[in-house]
Amino acid sequence: TLARCSITDAQAAELARFVQERDKTARPLQQLGLDGNEGVTDKAATALSVALRANSTLTELSLWGSSIGDAGATALAKALRSNRTLKQLWLGECEAVTDRGAAAFKDALTAGGNTALQQLGLVC
Repeated sequence: TLARCSITDAQAAELARFVQERDKTARPLQQLGLDGNEGVTDKAATALSVALRANSTLTELSLWGSSIGDAGATALAKALRSNRTLKQLWLGECEAVTDRGAAAFKDALTAGGNTALQQLGLVC
């Protein structure tokens, strides 16, 4: 976990690329925690959503207390439509996520066919 490390969008994008590439190695990454990094915004969530579409090993992603809003939540929700391994996604205390972002998750999980996700923490 890299909780409260002042991670920025650019650094989160680098981590997203790492997640995407690490999927092809013998020791793939299974958990990524970026809790409490207020510099992680919709831009980082979009980069992470691209990684989630390609990644087949990450089982937990935590962005609790980040600055992600509806656009980032929507990007992550869309990624869940094709991701089949993420079991836990934590977005609590992401105060910029509104009903619109929550609805994107509802749509992705009901219409998108995702059966892997077991826990979605969305406390706004």
